[in-house]
Amino acid sequence: MKPVAVIFGLLLAAILVGCGGDKKPAVDIAPFQAALEEFLRVGSMDMKPDSFESITIEGDTVTAKVRMASKDNLYGMKPLWTVTFAKSADGWKVTTAER
Repeated sequence: MKPVAVIFGLLLAAILVGCGGDKKPAVDIAPFQAALEEFLRVGSMDMKPDSFESITIEGDTVTAKVRMASKDNLYGMKPLWTVTFAKSADGWKVTTAER
């Protein structure tokens, strides 16, 4: 085998590993978004989750940084909340929501 082919092969392998070797599978935010929307509805808060910025899973507890917005998006403000979820028999429930 020629040295150029070996170098090319090693370079290609390094690129492929760097393009996705360490990526974690995406987390499905749907159950957390539904739990947060229910929490907001029950609390009569005029807010909605705009985007999930990060999610940390530790067993049956999940902590998420969630960008919030008013339901009508009247003011354009999107504060960042820290929301903690716990797994229950009925699915995920919000345990704390810090503004």
